[in-house]
Amino acid sequence: MTDVFSVIFFLIFVIVIGVLATLRYGLSHISHQELKVEATSGDPKAKLIYPLHMRRSETRLVLLLLLIFVQILYIIWLNAQVSFLLTVIVSFLTIVFSIDFLPRTRLKLYVKPLLALIAPALMRILTYLAPVMRAIRRFFPESNLENHGISKEDLRVTLKSTNGMPGSDLSSRQMQMLQMVLDFEEKKIRDIMTPARMVKLVHRDDEVGPVLMDELHKSGHSRFPVIAEPKSNEFVGTLYLRDLVGERKSKHVSDLMSPNVRYVHEEDSIGASLQAFLKTRHHLFIVVNSFEEFVGVLSIEDVLEQIIGDDIVDEFDAYDNLRAVATSLAEKERAAREAAAKKAKK
Repeated sequence: MTDVFSVIFFLIFVIVIGVLATLRYGLSHISHQELKVEATSGDPKAKLIYPLHMRRSETRLVLLLLLIFVQILYIIWLNAQVSFLLTVIVSFLTIVFSIDFLPRTRLKLYVKPLLALIAPALMRILTYLAPVMRAIRRFFPESNLENHGISKEDLRVTLKSTNGMPGSDLSSRQMQMLQMVLDFEEKKIRDIMTPARMVKLVHRDDEVGPVLMDELHKSGHSRFPVIAEPKSNEFVGTLYLRDLVGERKSKHVSDLMSPNVRYVHEEDSIGASLQAFLKTRHHLFIVVNSFEEFVGVLSIEDVLEQIIGDDIVDEFDAYDNLRAVATSLAEKERAAREAAAKKAKK
């Protein structure tokens, strides 16, 4: 193996084995939906690869057979150059290097161009081996198609590609909600909570009056953590703004607050917090960190906003007023009639 041709052959075998292993590895990590979008948009490489990816289990099997064939040729050639013991050692090291190390290098960035380059040859091989593939599927049904279900990434790509396309019956609002749901479990409470510096805390001995009511209204919230002492983080209850409405007698916060206090950790997922809201029926959680420090609050509205994608006004609105609701519905019906009449005139 000291002459130039031996070194060249050695490098060729290593590269070919590495390329085949990389293609087989990379084929399974290409997003089918993204590839479909690229092929539909006219990408020439994607058009060549997409038929192979439709039959990716068969393509990976063909690549495996080619890989084994090249490895056998490599071992036979190597054995003709060196002793049997050295053949075993060198072939083992080079094959492990080619199959395990090379696919993890920058070579994986060229999976699509390489697949597009050999796609016509692979399609011919798949055609010739069709009877063999049918036999394999008969005995090993699982190998028919690597169907592991659709991934979140596939759904994201599908939503992105169909957004605004003609014929789609999904509104932009519905698309936004679907995307929010996909990201729901991946977000942490700390990502959506109200930070401690923005939380309006109420002292249990505060007197309920116009001054306090004005401060609470200006905060823009309807639930407030109640603390035992000023500038302390000892929480003793939750004050609901609705409980102060219509209260004419002079009272303190401790007389009107709910004594329930619930805590969540800032690193918990918002999916877990939703389960906590449903289980406890409590609508405001105190958020703490691993040092048991108060870092913010989380409301049920904060979680729901991550699903619907819009801010929920955490204040009194018209939904508890029968006349306001009826008036609102009448306004919508009137607007719909006017729009229909204009359309009919046209």
